[in-house]
Amino acid sequence: MIERAPISAGPSAKLNINVNGREAALDVPPSKRLLHVLREDLGLTGTKRSCEMGRCGACMVLVDGKAVNSCLAMAYQCEGKSVTTIEGLSEGGLTTVQRCFLEEGGYQCGYCTPGMVVSVTAMLANDPSPSDADIEEALSGNLCRCTGYGGIWRAVKKSDRAEKGANGMSGNEKELHLFYIRKCVEVSRKARSAGNTPFGCVLVGPDGDVLMEQGNVEITARVCTGHAETSLMQRASHEYPKDFLWRSTLYSTAEPCAMCTGAIYWGNVGRVVYGISERRLAELTGDDEQNPTLDMPCRDILARGRKPIEVVGPFPEIEHEVVAVHEGYWK
Repeated sequence: MIERAPISAGPSAKLNINVNGREAALDVPPSKRLLHVLREDLGLTGTKRSCEMGRCGACMVLVDGKAVNSCLAMAYQCEGKSVTTIEGLSEGGLTTVQRCFLEEGGYQCGYCTPGMVVSVTAMLANDPSPSDADIEEALSGNLCRCTGYGGIWRAVKKSDRAEKGANGMSGNEKELHLFYIRKCVEVSRKARSAGNTPFGCVLVGPDGDVLMEQGNVEITARVCTGHAETSLMQRASHEYPKDFLWRSTLYSTAEPCAMCTGAIYWGNVGRVVYGISERRLAELTGDDEQNPTLDMPCRDILARGRKPIEVVGPFPEIEHEVVAVHEGYWK
């Protein structure tokens, strides 16, 4: 029988962490692991406590989009990072992966299932069409003592890119886009708190890493071109070569305006994904002089250029989350 080592009280330190899209500030001993913070301090018991040695995968969570054994991650290592637990994945209802686990019987006692779902979600975010070898590798850190893995395997295969909807986008592709747009919503909330208009965007690299985040700085910086996307592109063009940016994606809460679309075009980002359309934004801003919204879709602007930049959006599923940050702001 494995004895669990007691968690040392020790001196506490402040931990600032984003969990499932919500900011948390906690006093945490330096010896405390992320697993125990999630379960004991935040009450998120969907993350399971099992081997506590990183061998079973029952405690798997996403840290900045990457699957991590929370029993091995010290809480202080997650300072300033975004953590998504099984509860966070399903806040908007069952995900495609979860539905497929249910439909294909990819569970029995269910204790390992949250970790399995997190690992599969992370894998499909990086590769929506995994090979059998990719699936084996992704699940190598997750143990199931009940199912024999047949149902799990079928669930993963059913979840992949082969199941595309009528719009040509798989469920997992859509969930990945929503994941990053929610990060933009977090950035827009910070921008508003800092005294700026509630807009935010992030730049995601070819491997799925969030490279930069940027809120609107027009008011505090007193710069008329201080829109989130334009400000981000100014930074990104200094940091990354154009061939790298062409394989990257800019995510934004709202459809980029004409100015920001031009910055994206000249900066050479290959894909733009946004939450709400500019016309929907105009309904929110009205005649507010701070944001005299143009009725000029970014697709139309980019279609007149010489680069095949992909545009994805809007997403009705997340409109209420984007709009919530704007409530009470515009006159």
